[in-house]
Amino acid sequence: MEPYAPRAQRLWRWVDAPQDVEVAGFVALQAVLGEEERARVRAGLSEADQHTLVTFARRIALATLRTGDPAALVAAFEALAAVDVEKVDERDVVWAAALVTYAAQRAGVALSADDATTRATPEVARILRDLSADEVDLPGDWGLREVATPGGVVLLQDDGETYRADSGLALRALRAADLLEAARYPHAEVTVATALPAVWLGEEHADLLRSLTEVAAVHAEPDPGADGRTTHFLQLYLAETTARDAAAIAGEASNGGTAMIGVAAGHRCAVLISRSSRAEAPARETAASLERFRPSLTELLS
Repeated sequence: MEPYAPRAQRLWRWVDAPQDVEVAGFVALQAVLGEEERARVRAGLSEADQHTLVTFARRIALATLRTGDPAALVAAFEALAAVDVEKVDERDVVWAAALVTYAAQRAGVALSADDATTRATPEVARILRDLSADEVDLPGDWGLREVATPGGVVLLQDDGETYRADSGLALRALRAADLLEAARYPHAEVTVATALPAVWLGEEHADLLRSLTEVAAVHAEPDPGADGRTTHFLQLYLAETTARDAAAIAGEASNGGTAMIGVAAGHRCAVLISRSSRAEAPARETAASLERFRPSLTELLS
């Protein structure tokens, strides 16, 4: 099976992917195979194939939340039933099963994974049964939150802090992710209901940061190097507070010694940081190079 592109694996956006048709065809076929033939097919799946099946299930869950049509959820359960936890992280299967079950519950259908469990390995059958037995609390148990956008529902990471759906900060964070991805950082993740850690401004400003009423964040990375890894990233925080405190936070961020800038517009502010995950490696950006983002961030916050 052809792996999904990284953009198609994100839950904070929807992009069409030709792999959906291929995987749906495979899932339909393996569901009608005899037990021995199904085991042989499963044994022939590579680790990449297993990840593709898990991604397919997650995408079906997101598509169902966006359309309200539960028809494809059966295929999502069947995709997970074809997975072998010896070849893929069991936690990925549990997470995907929770998403599919949540989508079924949100669609208001009494869809059960019981049928698919008869074709799954004992380990995966247990996961599917356990997840489908209870109500799934997506933010509380899985750190994900549904957010309605003009293009449809998406799922954003949630750190469990204050979140007001009517503030519009989540939509601004999604626009910010697009902005960073277009600027040589094509791998972004978005988090709402998070916090701006005092470490970026200094512990002496902890009281100032406590005035924030809501925070969203975007973590963006460049394409990995030849070894498949990247050590550089941008971390962007968007926050709401009073106009006075927003200006103060932006000023402190812009005066720091690290590769960081602060931007304020009314009662909102942004702090953009460039860092390396290796302590000995310099940041990819400087405060001066980050200035190219200031006009766009100002417009985004306004």
